[in-house]
Amino acid sequence: MEGVAALADLEFTFDVCVRSSQLDEVIELVRRTPDVQFVLDHVGKPRIGADPSRWRLQIAELAARGNIVCKLSGLMTEIVSGPTSVETVEPFLAYALAEFGPDRCLFGSDWPVMTTAATYSEWLDLVIRLVPGEDERRAVLAGTAERVYGLSASVTGE
Repeated sequence: MEGVAALADLEFTFDVCVRSSQLDEVIELVRRTPDVQFVLDHVGKPRIGADPSRWRLQIAELAARGNIVCKLSGLMTEIVSGPTSVETVEPFLAYALAEFGPDRCLFGSDWPVMTTAATYSEWLDLVIRLVPGEDERRAVLAGTAERVYGLSASVTGE
């Protein structure tokens, strides 16, 4: 805990890449280190095709905390049953977007791993389709990452 807590003073983020079975521990970590900015990778890696009720509760609990954002990535390789298509993962993506909101979600692809299940274009099209409005899309596709990671998307030509 001390090591993770030290990230706040350094203004570093902590990217959390875990399986959904580990989300209870993530909830506790995020709760106990409120000054650290966390990024939940791959929407918490839910087992798509299994009962999502526990994952939904965990995502809602994480989203209630202000020090964590959600990276919209990695879902295509989490399909355990059902068709391997973007439509299969759409409800999980939509739920995460609804819980965290566009200002606390950022686009990711998990490329090249995700190409075993879908193309990059299919994934990008799904995210764009699920994020209504230009301002919301800007947040998900760039703004949240710029803010959380301290990035700048401006190009000066120098």
